[in-house]
Amino acid sequence: RRMVILLDNAIGESQVRPLLPGAPGCLVLITSRARLAGLDNTEPVSLDVLPVHDAVALFTRCVGERGPAGGSADGLVEIVELCGRLPLAIRIAAARLRARPGWTVEHLAARLRDHRHRLAEFEIGQLSVMSAIDLSYRHLDATRQRMYRLLGLHPGPDIDPYAASALTADTVRSTVRLLDDLVDAHLLQEPVPGRYRFHDLLRAHAARVAAGRPDTGRPAALVRLFDHYAYTASTALDVVYPHEADQRPRIAPPATPRVAMTDEADAAAWLDAELLNLLAVAMHAAGPAAHLSTSLQSHLRTRAHHGQAQALHTHALEIAHTAGNLVDELNALCALGDVHLMQFQHDRAADHFHRALEIARATGNQLGELNALCGLGQVHRARGRFGPAADHFHRALDIARAIRDHDGELHALWSLGHIHGLQDRDGAAADCYQEALDIARATGNRLGELRALTCLGYVGLKRGEVGAATDYYRMTLDLARHVGNRNYQFEGLYGLGHTHQATGLPARALVHHQAALDIADELGQPTDRARALHGLALAHGELGQPGHARQRWQQALDILTDLGIPHADDISAEDIRAHLNEPRRVS
Repeated sequence: RRMVILLDNAIGESQVRPLLPGAPGCLVLITSRARLAGLDNTEPVSLDVLPVHDAVALFTRCVGERGPAGGSADGLVEIVELCGRLPLAIRIAAARLRARPGWTVEHLAARLRDHRHRLAEFEIGQLSVMSAIDLSYRHLDATRQRMYRLLGLHPGPDIDPYAASALTADTVRSTVRLLDDLVDAHLLQEPVPGRYRFHDLLRAHAARVAAGRPDTGRPAALVRLFDHYAYTASTALDVVYPHEADQRPRIAPPATPRVAMTDEADAAAWLDAELLNLLAVAMHAAGPAAHLSTSLQSHLRTRAHHGQAQALHTHALEIAHTAGNLVDELNALCALGDVHLMQFQHDRAADHFHRALEIARATGNQLGELNALCGLGQVHRARGRFGPAADHFHRALDIARAIRDHDGELHALWSLGHIHGLQDRDGAAADCYQEALDIARATGNRLGELRALTCLGYVGLKRGEVGAATDYYRMTLDLARHVGNRNYQFEGLYGLGHTHQATGLPARALVHHQAALDIADELGQPTDRARALHGLALAHGELGQPGHARQRWQQALDILTDLGIPHADDISAEDIRAHLNEPRRVS
């Protein structure tokens, strides 16, 4: 006969094979929690969760004639999202609402928002999401059940094979095999190659079964996981921000497999991919919170993740204050001050730096005092109080020289140079930057040398000394390429773009600004992207391409607007708006 055969909810290939027709002409549809990859001549189709509009339609239909009381369109979408857009969960949520006339959609949503008890909300009568997931879990062997439970301990949104290997204390190859098996069993997702995540309700189930099984080895597994993240983050940060390596505590290499960091791009990509996991780890445990608050500060700043930075540093501050750890409290206060400065919240920044200064002086922590003074100097600078700003930086410079902190000395000199530049005292600014360059070269500080060269290039361009500025920017670019620093390759290219602009070579400026934009895109740094776009706009304007210029300026303005900041280094939203408001030229 020719027929359609439906084999529903198959356990595995061995259950299905005896039922397959031996002759052509039939269509067989098989549903299963497993992928059944061992069956020949099949076309596997993995069903995703329902699209939003279908999920809302299913919920509304299941609620029945009464309809979802008190439910806006946004409220219904929230309900189905809290159900993970899983049909069984949606049916159960609708049945609960249908059975309780006094409930509204908002009341049901409030119950489902409670992560601690969400699974309990998805049970009514014989219907249970927990039971459905349990069925798949019980079909696993003991090794894969343990893998599933260990993944339930992970506090972040997703996981890579190295972090999973830290949980299992096994090799990466063995761990990947288990992860792939869980994907095949539809208990785990792999949205992109090498990164795995749970559906929200499966995550809750995995955490529950892990909590109920002491043999999972929770404490030791979490220690291994946190050690893996702390060490790998420090390694990546040393590659991307080598000038801060001495300020980070040294982390012992873990016994579990380690991620290879071959260059700056790889290290930056790892930090970006793992950022949410690192923040989740910091929120989960006191030890990683202090370390990551200090270590991730520059990365969060360059990526303009101000909200996440504020949450992390606030959490670290609360832990340090409760524990009476004044060193960690001081560091967290300075970090929070920097975040508020970046968001132009000067009063809040000043409060944090003042408190940090009090702690530093009370405990005789001269390095902390130096950092707090520099922070307060930045606050005064931002408020246009150049005299008090210079006083703070001079005091910071004195401390740096007293304790022989060359990094602090460089920071204070750069800051003083900036203050002089803002007062149009370009000669004094150049003197500060030249002294910084001499110190950096004498101490072998390549990053300090790059920054000083960039600053000298900027001052030279401002003073009209275009030839000298070009030399400084070329030295910046050559040294940055030699040491493999992409950030200062950007600065060198960006600066050369402006020197070419100043000498009437807009076509060459365009090439350099485009190369700078490519690096900003590669590194994922929005403020540098806005700067490069501004440079491109200037070049397009000089080339008689006003349409391209306006497009680039609008893109730069959109970035600053999205970040909520009025300016970024040498560009400002006000100046960009002025360019956009210029009347269009008529050709």
